[in-house]
Amino acid sequence: MLNADVTACPSGFTYMYDACYAVPVQATSWIAANDVAADLGGGLASIQSLPQNRWLAEFLRCKLGLNGPSLWLGLNSISSAWSFV
Repeated sequence: MLNADVTACPSGFTYMYDACYAVPVQATSWIAANDVAADLGGGLASIQSLPQNRWLAEFLRCKLGLNGPSLWLGLNSISSAWSFV
């Protein structure tokens, strides 16, 4: 997810909620997914509201189908078990 305005989204990204979203599916772990997002100039999605969550769920269903792969969000407990940041 890149923070941007609708005119600043790179090709292949979708704009919504003041951010640009893409679904690069090649990463297999949270750290790898976070690295892919950083290489694209962004970060993993961080859901801030129920409407954003609903939109993102539908966006992913459209991009990946109902039986798509599991995805990572920005939330993690890497530095302290069960303490999410």
